[in-house]
Amino acid sequence: MLQFNRKKLLDAFSVVRPTVDCTGSFPVLENVFMTGTHLIAYNRITGIKTPLRVEGVKCLVPFKKVYSFLKGVSSEHIKMSVKESKMVLLAGKARVELVLTDVDQFPKFGKTLILIKKARQMPEDFQKALVQCYPFISRDNSSSHLQGIYLQNNYISGTDGKRIAIYTGKEAFTGAEGYLIPPEMARILSQIGKTDKLYIGDKIVASCGSTIVFSSGVHGTFPDVHKFIPKVKKLYDFPKEALVEGLNRISDFTDESKELSICKIEFGTSLKITYEGRISEIKEVFNFGKTLFAEPFFVQPYLFLSLLKYCDKFSFEEVDSRGLLYGQSADGVFKAIVAIRTKG
Repeated sequence: MLQFNRKKLLDAFSVVRPTVDCTGSFPVLENVFMTGTHLIAYNRITGIKTPLRVEGVKCLVPFKKVYSFLKGVSSEHIKMSVKESKMVLLAGKARVELVLTDVDQFPKFGKTLILIKKARQMPEDFQKALVQCYPFISRDNSSSHLQGIYLQNNYISGTDGKRIAIYTGKEAFTGAEGYLIPPEMARILSQIGKTDKLYIGDKIVASCGSTIVFSSGVHGTFPDVHKFIPKVKKLYDFPKEALVEGLNRISDFTDESKELSICKIEFGTSLKITYEGRISEIKEVFNFGKTLFAEPFFVQPYLFLSLLKYCDKFSFEEVDSRGLLYGQSADGVFKAIVAIRTKG
């Protein structure tokens, strides 16, 4: 029997877990491919290939059963035996027998994975841009062109059509054409670790250390992000805690049924929030007088709360006859600008 370190096996299975197909539509994709040097999982859209050296073992194994076994035992080492179409795993007194699937049934990715050789180097803060922009992409399946991270010359952005996050670093992404990283791949890249290299075309291939993530490219027209970059230079500190407290006094805006609700926010000698006839006023928090934001904001509270969550400084301006409230994160390297509609 072969013997392997349990932690190394479990770590590799944990890395590929996000792209194991658990729908039951394609039983073969409920397996992961142990190639002898790597572990590969694929769900018809996105795949992950990560190093796992198990010399002499080349087979498809049912992910769920192996993963549960590795998590459920405490032994430092796992013994493994593979004969024909069966695998036996041993850990102390624990034992599991698995029926293996023919490896020829698993999709081939050679032509896709080799594209990493053509990938471009990503800037140091690319990962931070992904993490900051991902929460703002659309979850609506009818808006496929908004369901991803958009890359264009010097811009990385994400939007759901109501709010937008834009990273404008000088080395954000060099390339005249626009590209869209699909939502699932964007989620994985924002969580898996630093993205070193990225190839985008009909296929998208990224290297994150020794792990490779790959997916099909997404075609579509993305909103023109350039016009949402504010011209206003001065940003203001807002009393974030007071704003959240004021909103919470009126209603529970985390309730999804209130997503479309609108409230009025007035800044002056006091902070005043009005919602469905109820008023929440907080005095002596700050005093901008009448010179700043003379007009009140009409905002969707859940959008405003998300703005407060990710930003520290704010400003306001008109874009295409719409009022937009901008926020910027406090991070000196990452220039995140978030905009939401503010006038009804």
